[in-house]
Order: sequence, then C-alpha cells, then structure tokens
Amino acid sequence: MTLTYSVRALRRLLTGAFCALAIALPAASADLRKVTVDEGVELAVRQSGNGPLPVFFLHGYSLSMDTWEKVIDKFPADRYTRYAYDLRGFGDSSKPERGYNMRQHAKDLGVLMDRLQVQRAILIGHSLGGAISQEFAIENPARTLAVVTSDAFARHLPLPGANEAIRKRADSFGALDTNREILKGAVPRYFDPRNGNAADVERFLNIALKSSSAALRDQLIDAYDAPTLSAERYRQLRVPVLAVSGAVDHVVPVAQAIAVSDIVPDAEIALVARAGHTPMWERPEAWTTPVLEFLSRRVSPRP
Repeated sequence: MTLTYSVRALRRLLTGAFCALAIALPAASADLRKVTVDEGVELAVRQSGNGPLPVFFLHGYSLSMDTWEKVIDKFPADRYTRYAYDLRGFGDSSKPERGYNMRQHAKDLGVLMDRLQVQRAILIGHSLGGAISQEFAIENPARTLAVVTSDAFARHLPLPGANEAIRKRADSFGALDTNREILKGAVPRYFDPRNGNAADVERFLNIALKSSSAALRDQLIDAYDAPTLSAERYRQLRVPVLAVSGAVDHVVPVAQAIAVSDIVPDAEIALVARAGHTPMWERPEAWTTPVLEFLSRRVSPRP
C-alpha cells in the first residue's frame, strides 16, 4: 500500500515538475510555423520578440534561417519582432520545381508580410537574401522601413553572368551524394580561414543539403544572370540603407557593399574586420554592433 502511494505521489511530482518546466522553457519549435505564399508553397517562419519594429531576416544561397541563430537574439525583443524564414526551396520550406529567382523571392516576401499582417518592415539579408531585399525595397519602398545588406551583390550593377563552368556546376545538382560533393567544395569559402572550423563547415554543409536540387540549380544561375535593377530607382530610395561586408569576403567582394552605399542617398557602410562571407556567423558581436547602432539611429519605432 505504501509502495502504491509512493508511485502515485512520484507520478504527481514528476507531472508537476514537467508542467512547470514546459511553462518556464517553451519548446524550441513552438514559434515555427508554415505560411502559404503561393499555390503549393509554404515558407517556414520562426517568430520571436514582441517589439514595435518588425524585422525580416533573409538567408543566403543554399542556406536557411539557422544561419542567423548567433545574432537574432541580440536584437532586443522589446524593440523588434523578429521573423527569420526559409526561402522557397531551402531549409524547411516547400520545394517546388520552379520559382527560383530573385523576383519570385521578393514577391514571396510581400505575400509573407501580408499573411503575417505586417505592413512595413526592416529587411536584413545575407548574400542572396541581401540581393532580394534590394529588389523588394526598389519595388516596395513604402513597405520598407530600412535595408541591411550583408555580403550581397549590388543589384544596380550588371551581374557577372553564368559562364560555362557555372552552368556545368548547376546542371550537376541532382542526387544527394553528388550535391554533397559539390557543396563540400563550396561551403569552406563562406568563412575566412581564421574563423572557419570543421564543426562550422559541417553545420553549414548539413544546412545546404536540405536545399532542393532544383533550387540549388536554378538559383545559382539566377544569382549570376538576374536582371539589373534601375540605378535611378536606387537614387530615389529614401529608406535607410546599411551595406555590411566581411572585410576579407572572397565570394562577394567588398566593392559590392561600397557600390550599394554609394548609390543610395544617405546610405552607410560597415566592414567587419577579419571576417569572410558570413560575418554574422564568424564574428557575431562585430557584425551585430554596427547593425543595431545603425537601426537605433535611423529607424524610429513610432509610426
């Protein structure tokens, strides 16, 4: 009888403890949702914070929202409502057979904002995400509070064009093992050798392998062949713009950040010393400090 009572008491104790733990520590997946933006296309979105300023984080080619994990919590939750999401074809978002170009991604972002009932937002984009952010701001300046590009091509300059080697590489994507071999050669270039390590490379490789082959193939071509955006419309932009670059980025040269900062009125530039193509991962504090300082000066939480 005593044993039965003890087991029941223990069960009640453990149940209470687990309930308390669940309240104190919400599940990591609790804020992950899927939002429909197109027929058969859902984007995986993770929302956090409850501040008056919405900010959307757009990741780079072959990557996912996970690449923001070192910096996103540094954006004060009482000032920012933070939305990190996976582009179509990448991470945990839907993987249709088509739609892998910057114009479609910019359209997806607009629909995503509509679905989340966000009228205007700050856009922070890394690499491909920074290129998409520029297109969205050019097409939707009234919906853009500010743009922070990180290691992104300046879209008012002609892109280099997909040469035969790039097209051959794009056509090679298909089987998982093949994708792994291609990406194993590319991923280490995302880091400055002084910052990259085997664990980081493996983490990014596993993220990249969640990408669909169609996205890896078509988006690679688009990254080199996308239409140039109007330089005159850049000059007419009246939203705050910060162009960030890793000082030793060998994927997207610093000159691209300089070009963005030169053409947009009152735009600013920040270099992250001793960082390569992913400074928000390589040196998160050094990346976050100028970004938050810029936003605090240039964007007001008041309507």
